[in-house]
Amino acid sequence: MLKAKRVQTVETSEKTLELLEILAAGGEGLHIGALADKLQISSKKVLLLLVTLECHGMVTWDDRSRKYRTGGRSEALARQILNQPEVRKTDSAAVVSQKSSQSKVRSKRQISLSPPLP
Repeated sequence: MLKAKRVQTVETSEKTLELLEILAAGGEGLHIGALADKLQISSKKVLLLLVTLECHGMVTWDDRSRKYRTGGRSEALARQILNQPEVRKTDSAAVVSQKSSQSKVRSKRQISLSPPLP
């Protein structure tokens, strides 16, 4: 039981990070249904992740466009990370290669999310 909870926690964390990456990429600005399609999870699960991120200031809801976007806390975190000397020296090609490998691994797994426990 404990192992299953750990796996579920890791999978939820992975989807949350993927969601932040999609929103950070910006561009077309996606509705919840489109985000669910990209993440391959239900709209309800996407909404649970978004509400959690919104509570922490990582995303915000735009009433006008009716879409979520990155929030002030995400932007502040990105600035903090980019101001670290080690990060500025990172080889971007290695980062792209690593992300590509991770995507291939994730696509081979079936990920199931449950709502967070109170």
